[in-house]
Amino acid sequence: RAIGEYEVKFNIAGDRFINFADCAARFIADGARLVRFGERTGSEILVSFGESQMALGSSRGGLSYRGLRNLLTPTPEKTTPKAATKIWFPDLKVMAARESSDPAHGMFVAMKGGNNNESHNHNDIGNIIVYHDGNPVLIDSGVGTYTKQTFSSRRYELWFMQSSYHNLPDIGGVAERNGGAFRSSDEVYDEATGGVKMEIGHAYPAEAGILSYTRETVLTSGVVTMTDTLFLTEEKEIDFHYMSPVKPTLEGNTIALAEGRTMTFDPRLTPEIEEFEVKDGGIERNWKSPVLWRIHLRIKAKEGSYTVTVK
Repeated sequence: RAIGEYEVKFNIAGDRFINFADCAARFIADGARLVRFGERTGSEILVSFGESQMALGSSRGGLSYRGLRNLLTPTPEKTTPKAATKIWFPDLKVMAARESSDPAHGMFVAMKGGNNNESHNHNDIGNIIVYHDGNPVLIDSGVGTYTKQTFSSRRYELWFMQSSYHNLPDIGGVAERNGGAFRSSDEVYDEATGGVKMEIGHAYPAEAGILSYTRETVLTSGVVTMTDTLFLTEEKEIDFHYMSPVKPTLEGNTIALAEGRTMTFDPRLTPEIEEFEVKDGGIERNWKSPVLWRIHLRIKAKEGSYTVTVK
């Protein structure tokens, strides 16, 4: 039952899923099989989720007998999927929170900890994604088309594997490093708010000069608040990055994002919006665009706490 419900909990809405590391951003599950899974394990949310996936047109069978079983499973006329508003995976160190139990309504945020040596990992400790009404606002660009390089010693030369192209900062021009030693720690999940706070400074190598770097993310009353608190060995340029699937527009100390959402940032931060070519067919298909946008918020500091909100 827990294995089946894991898929439900990683669903954002419809065919969109939390896509940390190499996970797919869009996917239609084998809904009929999930309905049977839910019935056998007594999971109402898995049955409901399976029915909602069937309504999207899922007909995956994999094996021939599963395909035949799927053909004999009637598609429900109406589905009303419900989702948990607060989710925490204590082993994966992944948090998800949503404004409404209706997955297609309101704000959604997810954040991950863990380590940079997980299976199919990217260098992405502390990464967050934000959706609204089931549609992307701040994204994990995901994995590109698998090639020889994807699973070679040059894996982390690919831009989409690097923390610099996730919703994470460079510290003094230094990004996160791959390997099990580069990880989060001191994760604290707040069951009341559904928010999480964790130390992510260990995800960076020593040359970043980080004494401590905590990130706290919480969704309250439809507002996603991300607070980064850093203590460095010396003053360095901190370059916070946020990835957008559409062109952001700068308006004072706010940035207009997808879905009519706005990002408000600390006025001490200097903004810049960068457009770049993805140059990968898989990522182009994910976001239906040959380009993506990276928001930079920069400051030179030795220590400080910086808050960004999306609403």
